[in-house]
Amino acid sequence: MINDDNMCFMWCHVRHLRPKARRATTITQNDRDFELNLDYRGIEFPVKISDLGKIEKRNNISVKGYRGKKQFYPISICKGEHEDHMELLLLGDGNGKLHYVLIKDINRLLCTVSKTKANAHYCLQCFHNCVSEEALAKHKEVCVKVNGVQATRLPKAWSKIKFKNRRNCLPVPFVIYADFESILVPNENTKSNAGSDESYTEKYQTHQACSFGLKTVCHYNDSYSREYVNYVGKDAAYLFLKTVIKEAVRCRSNVNNLFKKKMIISPEQEQEFMNAADCSLCGELLGEDRVRDHCHITGY
Repeated sequence: MINDDNMCFMWCHVRHLRPKARRATTITQNDRDFELNLDYRGIEFPVKISDLGKIEKRNNISVKGYRGKKQFYPISICKGEHEDHMELLLLGDGNGKLHYVLIKDINRLLCTVSKTKANAHYCLQCFHNCVSEEALAKHKEVCVKVNGVQATRLPKAWSKIKFKNRRNCLPVPFVIYADFESILVPNENTKSNAGSDESYTEKYQTHQACSFGLKTVCHYNDSYSREYVNYVGKDAAYLFLKTVIKEAVRCRSNVNNLFKKKMIISPEQEQEFMNAADCSLCGELLGEDRVRDHCHITGY
């Protein structure tokens, strides 16, 4: 709206209720007369975000404001449900001067910013885009706006969860346990973007690794385990990587050269294996591709 006062919020409200196809940004005398029907008692201009709740309640309208250029983010969330709804875009010139702009089609605006090829339908609570109004209606059923928390989707009645990665039930030959410690280092030359139209994160501290502890454990034979190793210094992360790579090479060498003892099985155990009908791990029926499992350290 073209105005020379600080009442751009109210003029957007007027144009929302009195849409015009031609010269929509011009404030006419009829618009000024219509403004008397709105209740803005005690509201200071330019309108503060904290006063949106009062405007919504007094004028029976829900207002949602956005800010940003390349990426939009909401600056206000409707606290009540009203029949009428209005979206506004808050612009700034970098010098502290703000201006409200009426959004006529929020889906078209968001499609332009996100460069979506097809016309998408956006959820105004989480900005999730849907390909159709039907998909948007289905999304709203599980959206945070409806549930108040992250939606929980329960499995269907009498459905079953099946574990299939049976190899994860078997212990691995070696496990490396490690732990890091870090210190918070203040960042220099931090710059605030408080006057920008885009959201930002001000980094004032950085986690810097200062020490680590490491121990290699052998599941089959503890004599192949290694003593606990720890280090404190600026190059803790670099030295940790070198130590882990060296340990991985050693573990792989032990697996290939030492852990290869042949299976020791008695005739009775062999007969028991051939008569077995179920797998000892998953409980499923054994087929013709059944294999014998044994410890590569002891042979049993």
